[in-house]
Amino acid sequence: MLYGKNMIITPVDKNLILMALLSTVLLASCQDEVETETVNTDRPVTYTETKAENLSIRREFPGILAAEHKVNLSFLVPGKIIRYPIKEGQEVKKGQVISQLDNDDYTSRYDTALAEYNNLTASYERASKLRKTHYISQSDIEKIKTQKDIAAANVRLLKTALKNTQLIAPFSGVIAKNFVNNYTDIQVKQTIVSLQDNSSLKIIISVPENTTIKESQNQDSSNIKFQARFTAIPNEVFDLDIHSYETEADPVTRTYKVTLNILDTKNYQLYAGMTSKVAINIKTPSKKFYPLPISALFTRNESAIIQYVWVINEQNMVHKRRVELSYIINTHVLVISGLMENEKIVTTGVHHLRENQRVKLLSADKPLDFTSQLSPKFLSSFFMLLWR
Repeated sequence: MLYGKNMIITPVDKNLILMALLSTVLLASCQDEVETETVNTDRPVTYTETKAENLSIRREFPGILAAEHKVNLSFLVPGKIIRYPIKEGQEVKKGQVISQLDNDDYTSRYDTALAEYNNLTASYERASKLRKTHYISQSDIEKIKTQKDIAAANVRLLKTALKNTQLIAPFSGVIAKNFVNNYTDIQVKQTIVSLQDNSSLKIIISVPENTTIKESQNQDSSNIKFQARFTAIPNEVFDLDIHSYETEADPVTRTYKVTLNILDTKNYQLYAGMTSKVAINIKTPSKKFYPLPISALFTRNESAIIQYVWVINEQNMVHKRRVELSYIINTHVLVISGLMENEKIVTTGVHHLRENQRVKLLSADKPLDFTSQLSPKFLSSFFMLLWR
């Protein structure tokens, strides 16, 4: 069920129930009317001119600004921080040292391992020469080689550990938050700073599962427009487009995360964490529809389901045309097939007319401003109907 203003709106697409209701009213009216005019009589009629509607659907969602690249940095080795010059909000370059641990112990262990490796390398070279004179067995050479390889692996390990006493920025960005102080003893993988790249900020919104954002090869991207208005900059609107979206709902909130690009920051300094309202404006696709008074419809005895209207030509003569209906809205119906723009349609006395009968045009009916009568739920469902 779809709900409009103080009424129930029921979708139809060759819906027998809808057609039966219309047919009952129209046929009953037809039975009470007696045809007295001839085909050549100019019958006075009121009419309406068809105007294709372009339905717009607007949704608003709370959004939050987030950096596309954000990481919490930590040391891969334990130790005491002896250098921590970085402040929150400070910009850093890729490869810049953010923090330094006391590396005396790591340097000593590395130097010892390197010396042992050099010693074993020299022993292996001497043993290889002695093997040629058969003063040493092959098995003894293999043992020395194994010891040398183990020493080499230890050197690489301790060299990496020594290197890891420095915390290096993996990309250029801004220090969002410090988590420790200088001269603090820290553990492995304890968070030291949060680094984020503010050069590429995204807006994240959570879309309910009953709202669908679709992409299709036949979709015109101009039909969907995303715009954001930040709480801190209420008088400025920023255009957006889709960067990515999740296809699995959050198990708790049952929403899907959608990430949006800001196309132009307009030289404003934006920061991660800023809140916004994101508006999604959707226009109907190329399929058009025309609102008509229900009184413009009539049926013929051969089928109570098929609906017709009288179209008035330039000579003020009427011609029967079949139409396809979509929704009833109060006293009007939405026609989705059978009409064209700016056609004159008879709205009263339709049961008195005959094919090619000339009519006299009276005042035109006022067009229906139906969008003001519709609930958001109706608009969403009607848009999805047209999208198919």
